[in-house]
Amino acid sequence: MLLLCDLCEHVKTTCKPICKERKALLADAFGVEVHTDLWGPLPTQSLGGRKYYIAFTDDSTQYTALTILRSKDEALDAYKSYAAWVHTQHGVHIKHL
Repeated sequence: MLLLCDLCEHVKTTCKPICKERKALLADAFGVEVHTDLWGPLPTQSLGGRKYYIAFTDDSTQYTALTILRSKDEALDAYKSYAAWVHTQHGVHIKHL
């Protein structure tokens, strides 16, 4: 016999399905839209003591830059460095993050 409690039913109703297909159009140029993900802590830290990483992915080209961090508070500096690289190499500013 399967028993369901109120909590089980409540948890199941709050889960939203994740779409597998993209509904929005891709950005039309490099730097128009950039997606980012900060992940960690890693289960094993690197030899340099790094436990987190942040990824920046351009929506138009799918180019991804990955930076490995010691702590989460280095994320802003990583973004500033990436934004400076985008401006230097492509001559554009990031419009949407």
